[in-house]
Parts: sequence; C-alpha cells; structure tokens
Amino acid sequence: MRQALKLLLTVLVSILTVYGLASVWYPDSIAESISWMWCLLLFARDLLLTLAIASTAVTVFAWIWCKWGRAGIAEGTKCVKLCLGALPSNPFPATVRGKITGFKYKSDLDLKRFAKGLKGVVRKDQYIVAAPYSISFRLDGHKHCITVPKGMLTDLSSAPFPFNCIVGRVGPHLEATIVHDYLYVAWQDYPAGLATRANRRFADKLMLEGMKASGMHCMAYLIYWAIRLAGCGAFYGRNPIRYVDLGQCKCCDEEGGSCCEGNSCDDCEPRPDGDTGDN
Repeated sequence: MRQALKLLLTVLVSILTVYGLASVWYPDSIAESISWMWCLLLFARDLLLTLAIASTAVTVFAWIWCKWGRAGIAEGTKCVKLCLGALPSNPFPATVRGKITGFKYKSDLDLKRFAKGLKGVVRKDQYIVAAPYSISFRLDGHKHCITVPKGMLTDLSSAPFPFNCIVGRVGPHLEATIVHDYLYVAWQDYPAGLATRANRRFADKLMLEGMKASGMHCMAYLIYWAIRLAGCGAFYGRNPIRYVDLGQCKCCDEEGGSCCEGNSCDDCEPRPDGDTGDN
C-alpha cells in the first residue's frame, strides 16, 4: 500500500512538473487548453516565491542573530593542555593516491564533555574523544589503520553555512566526522610537508567511505562535496587547542601559578606525592 502511494505521488508530481515546464515555454497554448490548471500553476508559483523569500529572510536573520550572540558565551574554568604527550604514528599513508576500500570501524566512539566547560573554547565545541578510536581500510589493496588519540577536541559535525541547514551535528555521519576532524588537525603535530592537497583529498575520501560504511547513500555524497567545496580553510587553518587533558586540574608549585595560565586554583585537587607538574 505504501509503495503504491509513493508511486502515485511520484507520477502526479512528474506530470505537474512537465506541465509546469511546458507552461513556461508555451504559456498561451497552455492557458487556452486548461484554464483552471493555468490558474493553479500561477497560484503555486506565487506561493513558492513567497515561501522562498520568507525562508531566506528567516535564515539570514537567524544566522546573524546566532553570530552576534556567540561572542557573549562565557568561557569555562576547566584547564586545557595545548600539547599532546606521545605522538601517535603518522596517520597519512606514504601514498594517498588510489581507491579506498574495506572501511571498518574497529572500536566504539566515546565522547566526553566537562560540566564546568573548557577555558578559551566556545561551549558548543567542547566535545572530547575520551578513548582511542580506531578505523581500518585498504588503499590499493594494502591495509592501513588510523587511531584518533584520546583527548582530541572536536566540534562534532560543523558544516559551513548554508550546508548546516541540511547536515546535523550528529547522525550516522558522526563517526566518520571524528576521523575526518583528526586528519584535518593531525598534520600540525608532525614535520612540515603534510599539509598538502593530496592529504586533504585523502581525508575527505576517507570520510566518504566511512559514511557509506555507516549506511549512508545520497547524503554521504552531498556532505562530501560540501566539504570539498568549503573545507579548504578548515584544513589549512591552525588550531592552537587540539588536545585536552582529561585528568583533574592540578595546581603548580610555583608561586601564584597554575597548570592553566590565568586559571584559579580554587577547584584544583591536591597534587599527588611525586608529581612535579612538569608535563
């Protein structure tokens, strides 16, 4: 029953579409043949034009309002470490050209968010990978693995305007997005030369395969092309805060100092014996 209804609606929409296109090229003959259909098309045109203008105005207003209000977000008080301890292996293969196949998720995605908020990070972007998160794939038949390190800061799926009206921050694309976020910042922790167009294309292609492995189809390609068109700045831009200390904030021994510059020590736990605070 549902399939029959979908087929009927598809046929009706197709007929109306063809008739509407014909009315653009042959308005006089269409108007003379079926006058009531001509009136209906004129009404539909005016209605669609009104809705398009109204939705555009509302979207622009909402975007300006959100951008304006974003500056008023108060910073959190939790400490943030700007460095990663031991670097994981270079996530970019020696050659990134070729077809990616056999994409698999090797571990579950575990995200964390501090109740007090992170210092110097917009609140909506304060999601942290709480455990190492791995995927595997084949590139020209050779198996590769990538592990997103624990502590990586992510803003989930942050599609640029106006694509964020279509793509939500969470969904079946989220797991692939986290891997993509890591590849977009990982080159900053290794010797120069990894910020290449080939590596960026590899990151985008890997995300596409990850979304397809999550069961996405047309929407996966839509997200992929949105990233290809609008993700250049995100890849080449520097990220001063990439990883977060998931341990408790510990105050330093220096007079008036703390592990996070300018942060109050009131909420810090006492340092265990033997902890010198050098890390």
